[in-house]
Amino acid sequence: EGALFVRPTVNLALSAGRLRLRSADVSEQPALNYNFFSHPLDRARQREAIRICAALVASSAMSGIVTAAKQVPDDLDDDDALDRWMLRHADTGHHSSSTCKMGGANDPTAVVDQRGKVYGVEGLWVVDASILPETVRANINATVLMVAERMADWLGG
Repeated sequence: EGALFVRPTVNLALSAGRLRLRSADVSEQPALNYNFFSHPLDRARQREAIRICAALVASSAMSGIVTAAKQVPDDLDDDDALDRWMLRHADTGHHSSSTCKMGGANDPTAVVDQRGKVYGVEGLWVVDASILPETVRANINATVLMVAERMADWLGG
């Protein structure tokens, strides 16, 4: 109701998380550490974005639209304080991807080939956002549908 949502986001982050299996039991959720803002450039870019958004919301041009700001950092001038605030409020935006690397057979870190076939496992393909080399800078749904349509063609679907 009458809300203006301003959400600064670091696209193409240089920080990398880690996904680990907890056990061989497929019903047990894996351990996921996003490792948000672990790269200094990601923190610097997010600090700048937050400061720009805060200035925009506080501007005279927005005074007739914005009556109260929520979740604004206490100290926008202190990089360390802002970093702590960012980490307390960090989340994924629900566009997690790029956790199952696509690459050539000579790449020891690749999980799947260019058609989504899992290396070393017969009859298994991955067809979702995890194989994307980078997180898309838009809603991920259309990209995943396009990948799935293309791979379905390859798989004879």
